[in-house]
Amino acid sequence: MTGTSNDPISLIVAHPNVLLREGIAAVLRDNGFQVLGQAETMQDVRQLVATHDPNLVLFDWGVPGVDLNTVGQLVNEAPRAGVVLLTQPRTPGILLATMQVGVRGWLSVNLEPADFVEALRLLNKGNIVVAPEVTDGLKAFWAVAQPSRHNNGLSDREVEVLVLVARGSTNREIGTSLVISPHTVKVHLRHILEKLRVRNRQEAAAHAVQLGLTVDAEPEEPGNRESERGFSPKGKASPNRRPADRPK
Repeated sequence: MTGTSNDPISLIVAHPNVLLREGIAAVLRDNGFQVLGQAETMQDVRQLVATHDPNLVLFDWGVPGVDLNTVGQLVNEAPRAGVVLLTQPRTPGILLATMQVGVRGWLSVNLEPADFVEALRLLNKGNIVVAPEVTDGLKAFWAVAQPSRHNNGLSDREVEVLVLVARGSTNREIGTSLVISPHTVKVHLRHILEKLRVRNRQEAAAHAVQLGLTVDAEPEEPGNRESERGFSPKGKASPNRRPADRPK
């Protein structure tokens, strides 16, 4: 991200419902965000992105011109921006598909304003954020769509490492949790990336969600710094919320 920590978070809001779009923009302005523009179509979004270079781009799947191809183009055209899908909770198929093209956040419009604002601030720091309501829909979808899902050849230990990666744990934290050395964690991570055919920890974490490995995970132990905790309403910790660093 460019700018300083004191700069307001800049963003663009796109939604087909003008009242909802205005409402979102008003909430964000009241909380110190810089709303650079509002858009009704994907073409408008891309023009605003090219003109303003925002920190975040918020769009609804119902915006005219939105499909996986145009979303992927938007991600490529705005490499510094966090692209966020404003989705109703019963659209897990869209969530899974947009993961593959680089979307970083999936927020339900049913979130409380304070939770919505917190999620955007986490996204601006580089986190991948999935609202708990959306995650619940994903769990139900995956149970139906993949009743015999498997773990892509991962060993039991590799699955344990992957779950902790998806929670945002560092190599040292994973090693402490599993009583193995950081070097062994790196070896497991290399095997996980190879087996899942992904390039980095973020993609591996997204794959963990697709495999249904994170939904029933236990909460993280208390004591982490608040800035490193995952986003969840009412201040609860939740998996998949901290940025995943690449293995060294």
